[in-house]
Amino acid sequence: MTILKYLLCAVALIGVVGCAPEQETADFPEITDLANTVWEGRTEDASGNIYFNTLSFDADGVGSFASYDTDNLNLPLESITFIYSYPLNERWGLTLSFATTTTEDRLSGRRYDGYVVQKGSIKIDFKDVYVIQLFEVDAKGEMILDDKGQPVSTMAFWRE
Repeated sequence: MTILKYLLCAVALIGVVGCAPEQETADFPEITDLANTVWEGRTEDASGNIYFNTLSFDADGVGSFASYDTDNLNLPLESITFIYSYPLNERWGLTLSFATTTTEDRLSGRRYDGYVVQKGSIKIDFKDVYVIQLFEVDAKGEMILDDKGQPVSTMAFWRE
């Protein structure tokens, strides 16, 4: 009788496992062009203030970066244009060069290289997103590192 109980439990367990829904893998379209897209990001300064940033790409290789105080999203604290090239290489590399407009712009004259992470690899707020990760580079295209070997300036942006 004990063997029969174990046999029935095993059959019931196999039936329950067999009825479990399969985990579907989503297939997202790959981004091959950044033109006419807007990306968002958030940063925090040393005093704990949080800023909302946008990165917009136009079709002609020109884009704009804007930074807003989260208390007032109607008036940008800073807005600067940049030129970009994408894809730079087979790893979906991205190059941004910020235009020198005024000396007040903290990004003025800086250059960033980075890459686009395709959707399905990273989740933000439990949603699959595309991500742009940028690193500041020097005139030779080498990443600028601090004394600990960490990138001095990075920026991350995402979109659904």
